[in-house]
Amino acid sequence: MGQWEPQIRTNLDDEVYQAQLDEFLSSVPGTLGAGLVNTRFREGAYRLSGGRAAAADELQAVIDLTAGLFGGPEAEKDPRFIQAFAAVRPIESAFFNFREESLLLSRVEDTERVLLITVSANLNQAAALNLRRMVTEQIQDSGKSEIGPVLDATNEILLGVLLDLKEGQVLDRYERFVEVSVVKTDDDLIEFVRDLFLADGPARGLNLHHRDAKPIEIRRAEIVTPTRSLLWARLNFDPEHLMVVAADRRVIPGLLSIMMRATEVETVRIWVDGLLSYGVKSTMSPFPNTQAEFLDIVRDLRRLDKNDLLGRLDLGGFANYTVGDGEEMQRCQECIYYLPNGKWCDLPELPVPVEPHWWCRLWKM
Repeated sequence: MGQWEPQIRTNLDDEVYQAQLDEFLSSVPGTLGAGLVNTRFREGAYRLSGGRAAAADELQAVIDLTAGLFGGPEAEKDPRFIQAFAAVRPIESAFFNFREESLLLSRVEDTERVLLITVSANLNQAAALNLRRMVTEQIQDSGKSEIGPVLDATNEILLGVLLDLKEGQVLDRYERFVEVSVVKTDDDLIEFVRDLFLADGPARGLNLHHRDAKPIEIRRAEIVTPTRSLLWARLNFDPEHLMVVAADRRVIPGLLSIMMRATEVETVRIWVDGLLSYGVKSTMSPFPNTQAEFLDIVRDLRRLDKNDLLGRLDLGGFANYTVGDGEEMQRCQECIYYLPNGKWCDLPELPVPVEPHWWCRLWKM
């Protein structure tokens, strides 16, 4: 399997993206702005509530902040990121989700202490945020630096650290089991938390590492300031594209999360439709007439990089139109793998958003 290379380059300021961002903003009361950013090319679009385009300087600030946070170690050194990051400080809490776990950070009252916990990625964002709020309040009420009794009373928390920001010291540490969390509580993690929460700390990107030193790819993130929440989500098939949302702190987290995911999926569906209309390679034949032939294609799909959208469209033999007519008509809508509520292919090897009238050669009645 070769190294993944970006496959999507599109005009994010196109009207089709503007329309879906406006629809998102109108669907979630309390959202202030929403956008799409490509961190590699530092391009994007940012819309404000009421169907308005953001001013050029506001769009640029969103691009600079997103590129610095998610663009890797070199991007965080950019002076434009440093300026954009300074504008969102101070930070009160943060949420970072990756494949194995979610990492949550929260300032304990108005002190120089920060609580860090990790939970399984299977715990949804709203539940994880509620858990963080509950344990943070209990630690505040206790007035103590011992976090073990509070964290051990829940079943979800894997790792907990109470950190003194000013001194850079770990006041207390909790593990449900030894090394159960993939996050390593070393000096680099402590410095990362300090840089994030200290008002005069250096600007730093979200460059975290697993216990085995491999980089962590953060899929979803939230940073909360005294006035608003800032949220990001990487898009499937191209982690260099992110959706960005600014919301009032009173917005309903569950609704916000659901609608963000729907908009992310719709963006990928727009990509797929555009690629197929453009004429990317799609091997529509031969159609697999036997189970063995079907499984041969599935095995080829499994070898693809998780971000290889073009490979899936090719091997899957996708078409953004219906094949056949009358009794011979075949379309996603009648396929056993089609999920009508999300307009989604549920075949594990083809996690692609589709329209009901589309088709692929793994179609099954």
